[in-house]
Amino acid sequence: CWICIDALNIISLCLENCNDDESRGIYLTIMGDYNKTIAEFTSTESKIEYSEKALNLYLKAKNFTKDLMSILKLTENISTIYYDFLTDKLKAMNILKDFITDYQKNLDSLNTEKNDTENILLKVKEFKEK
Repeated sequence: CWICIDALNIISLCLENCNDDESRGIYLTIMGDYNKTIAEFTSTESKIEYSEKALNLYLKAKNFTKDLMSILKLTENISTIYYDFLTDKLKAMNILKDFITDYQKNLDSLNTEKNDTENILLKVKEFKEK
């Protein structure tokens, strides 16, 4: 997936020249997304390498992200890495469950569509059932 690698190089340059935390969080998230995409379409050995890179980038992005919905989406991405690539389904479920528990009071006040919250809660339920 040479296109993804080229994109990662360009985004990395943008990240180096970035001066604000919100943009850093966005660039790190995009880099995590590209690494996750590479992991989806690569061999088993590289799959783990790129999924771990994606995981680390998502974790770094959370440090620069203040918006609750963005943090929630990053948490979902982190959970997906554990579930789909690192085959730790229990950890994936617990990550989402802990997030929901910690921020339950804030979820009701999010300025998003009701469907977003419902979809996230359904994902937690699906993890529990598996």
